[in-house]
Amino acid sequence: MKIECRSQQLFAWIVQQSSSKVLQFTAMGNDASTRRYFRFELADATLVSERHMIAVDAPPETEKNQRFVLVSKLLKQHGILVPDIHASDFDLGFLWIDDLGELQLSEQLKDSPLNKPYALALQTLKKIQAIDTQQLENFESFDRTFIDRELGIFQQWFIGKHCNSQASIVEQQIWQDFVVVCAQNATQQPQVAMHRDYHSRNLMLSENQIGVIDFQDMVIGPICYDLVSLLRDCYIAWPEKRVATWLHDYAKEDPRLVDVKAEILQRWFDISGLQRHLKALGIFARQHYQHQNSSYLKDIPRTWDYVLQVSGKYPELSDLHTLLTKYEANRVF
Repeated sequence: MKIECRSQQLFAWIVQQSSSKVLQFTAMGNDASTRRYFRFELADATLVSERHMIAVDAPPETEKNQRFVLVSKLLKQHGILVPDIHASDFDLGFLWIDDLGELQLSEQLKDSPLNKPYALALQTLKKIQAIDTQQLENFESFDRTFIDRELGIFQQWFIGKHCNSQASIVEQQIWQDFVVVCAQNATQQPQVAMHRDYHSRNLMLSENQIGVIDFQDMVIGPICYDLVSLLRDCYIAWPEKRVATWLHDYAKEDPRLVDVKAEILQRWFDISGLQRHLKALGIFARQHYQHQNSSYLKDIPRTWDYVLQVSGKYPELSDLHTLLTKYEANRVF
């Protein structure tokens, strides 16, 4: 179905669900998925929080709408601010959810002292990581197969399409060796509820709280993954000394990390980030070539810098670093 037809169908569905007149049904910015968002108002609502709402077009063939509803309930049970879900139709792929506002953490950082919003974001992450993984019985684990699949996005879209290159047999082996490194690094860490995309654009500052969105891809995975996602954000970079301080302070307050040697913790953090950033580069390229969304291309240099920084830090990644510097020498991004 064409996008225009789906948006009209979504509007009609919202009107059908609502007992109030629906006003100003307006398209919002989209994310790195096939979801589309529309902000609307309810004419009869008195409170602002009850007036502003969001309609989500999430095609069922590509989006995890049932998982979104399930994780939303789980996060809410643990005191985490998430959008209330007022209505859903899984067959159509439509959702009606609360509007947490337009103030992403990434925007707030431009005008606010740094420590407060990040303190809130880290406190919220602690709540997520405190969820008992037994409550995630049917959730995927972030294991070798999962990691291999994610790194395949980088190889297909960033290397294959964006850099117009194909891996040789030797280079394919380098990638497989790196998958093993990532899998070992992940399984060595405490396993927690993992948002999988915990960064400044998925965190909303709402009445001095952090609201969390885009959580439908939650899995069970390594404790450092969401932490590095936030602190080495693809969309905003901080000095490494500041990142190290945040990491150290976070570990001091978590009983699962407090006795972990500093160099081991740093390696967990670094390798988790390297794997994530390679996957992100693949997604940025896929957005450009498959979905004609070029807005993420500007984030490639920052993310690429993270990749080169970490791959050049560890001797066991020397072959990978050499391979990556080959693409750096022929840089097209």
